[in-house]
Amino acid sequence: MIIQERKALFGGRTTDIDTEKFVCVVTTAKESLMEGLSTIIWSHSVSGECAKFIYNDFLSKASRQRLHHNICQIVDQSGESGVNLGCAIDEAIKELEKKDFLEIGVNLIGCYDK
Repeated sequence: MIIQERKALFGGRTTDIDTEKFVCVVTTAKESLMEGLSTIIWSHSVSGECAKFIYNDFLSKASRQRLHHNICQIVDQSGESGVNLGCAIDEAIKELEKKDFLEIGVNLIGCYDK
């Protein structure tokens, strides 16, 4: 279940997700002062960063903010269906790659329970 969505500085977003399978935080923020928004998924159960999404340059700030919400929906729905966090991240990466939205999508914990 998506517990809370918050706006952050410079157009960033933070969302807390709590399912029976995992608890995580999805954060979208600027890579640096001169870069656009990227997204990171964190979980204390795996001691930190789980995934990173760097978007293609053609995406606007508003598009990247919408993708934050899309990633959260995919991860939340996967978790509610009993999928572990690594596999939920894989689902989000696949969806974004299908639409050519990602420059880089990295799952740092992997999908270990398909």
